[in-house]
Amino acid sequence: MAVFRIEKNKNYTVMSNYHLKDKSLTLKSKGLLSMILSLPEEWNYTTRGLAAICNQNYQKLGKDLMSMDELAVMDGSKCIMQLRGERPFFSNKYDITKHKNYKLLSDTNKKNTFDIEDHLSTNLKLKADDVYDVIEIDLSDNTVQQEKG
Repeated sequence: MAVFRIEKNKNYTVMSNYHLKDKSLTLKSKGLLSMILSLPEEWNYTTRGLAAICNQNYQKLGKDLMSMDELAVMDGSKCIMQLRGERPFFSNKYDITKHKNYKLLSDTNKKNTFDIEDHLSTNLKLKADDVYDVIEIDLSDNTVQQEKG
């Protein structure tokens, strides 16, 4: 791992060009590393703290901190979980085909496919023996009349 020597004065930071010339780092990574190197040593180095001073979303910044090569060598049986209010963490991937109710999914039987259009239909088809209420609204005098059908 490279050691970065920096000199911090009142309103400026002197740092090596080493990380700026590294072709394996993205422009965003170079800028982020330069920002981190410019911070005081006593600063609280957290993802949320960096997000606040970089004017960037906390989750996007967390993703930027994990480089592409780190993602490429990540164990294939693992995933990164991001839950609201929690820091991202590694978790084992779950094989959904091993779940006891997998047979109820549309993956195994197309008749189990949920069609939202069936539930959003505005075409009401009444049958002769259906019980319903008819509500008539007269907006001119704010009265409501109700009939039983």
